Amino acid sequence: MAEIKLFPVGYVDDTNTNSRGTSSSTPNLVTNGDMELDSNWSDFASPTTNERSTEQVHGGTYSRKFVVDEGTEGIKSDTYTSVTNTEYKISFWFYSTAGAPLDSGVGLRVRKGDDSGWATNQGYGGYNRDQWNYIEHTFTDTAGGSGAYIVFHSFTHTSGTWYIDDVTISATGGNKMFEPNNGCSKQSVSYTLVKSMEDRSMFTYKKGEHTHIIEYNYENIWNSEYRLIKRFVDDIAEVGANDFYVIDFSSGVKVTALASTGGNYNASLYDTTDFSATSNEGGHYVCLWNGESRKFRIGIISSYEEDSSVTFPDSTDYGDLDSFSSNKIFAYPVYRVYIAEDEEQFNVTNWAPPTLATTYAGPIRSGTVRFVQYDVR
Repeated sequence: MAEIKLFPVGYVDDTNTNSRGTSSSTPNLVTNGDMELDSNWSDFASPTTNERSTEQVHGGTYSRKFVVDEGTEGIKSDTYTSVTNTEYKISFWFYSTAGAPLDSGVGLRVRKGDDSGWATNQGYGGYNRDQWNYIEHTFTDTAGGSGAYIVFHSFTHTSGTWYIDDVTISATGGNKMFEPNNGCSKQSVSYTLVKSMEDRSMFTYKKGEHTHIIEYNYENIWNSEYRLIKRFVDDIAEVGANDFYVIDFSSGVKVTALASTGGNYNASLYDTTDFSATSNEGGHYVCLWNGESRKFRIGIISSYEEDSSVTFPDSTDYGDLDSFSSNKIFAYPVYRVYIAEDEEQFNVTNWAPPTLATTYAGPIRSGTVRFVQYDVR
């Protein structure tokens, strides 16, 4: 299945939440990214020096220093676990004494989780020498596993000193999710024409267009989350009436059994009212969400049995649910929708968590996004 255009959602991180349970960021997967410990970063190739240092520091007390006498020497992180076909963002600061004043740089590599090759291999040049420079890069790991790691190296320079600090790598949210933190609602509207008020009967009804209005409600979300929503809405508005998909979190149904047989996932449900195997008729896609592992998978429904089960091909690669245990798995209908006329409406709120960092920039916001689905039934 081709990757669908899904309205942006994030996922709950218990270590970094606001009062409503909304994640402000996904977990940092690299160990000792702030370089405060004298561990977790080993040699890549054969640098002449690889050590914790106080000589140049971006944040905290220490950075990681490496010195080279050949090109493509540097340091590598301990391994971490990545998920197949998941998008990640890595950010870091570097300080280098190599190159011309305005042509310093650094090399970045990230290993695929199955250790089969590089998920990304970048070289950055044209940066200021002898000062801290910030780099942010997004990539997709197409072969996840427990063998992923990060490399920083000297790029094309054959001599010089580098300092690395404040390294983070995390899933961007494209493959993780949480329900809107102040609730999701759905309203179904059918327009009916009748011959007269006195002569209303089943034979005089003319059923008109069936419409679903879905609302995502947010309270006290971080500005970074608001920007993600706003950017998506603006992009949709620019290209006109392009459709996309949203998960109806108000209509979850407990999965009583989940199996993968004959090239398909089959989820047993006691209620299939909001699901459909027909395009533009109800929830034509299904999202399976495991609240325990925080993994999900979305697929197009190929068949269903009323109030019994839904089936979709297991060839889909959208999501990372890989366990067939039905414990704590819910099924949600996924609708093909458009942004409603009034689009998104957000206001700045005065709420702020007591642990808010002094470096945090941007207001806290609350608001609603409305979507419309036109049903062919």
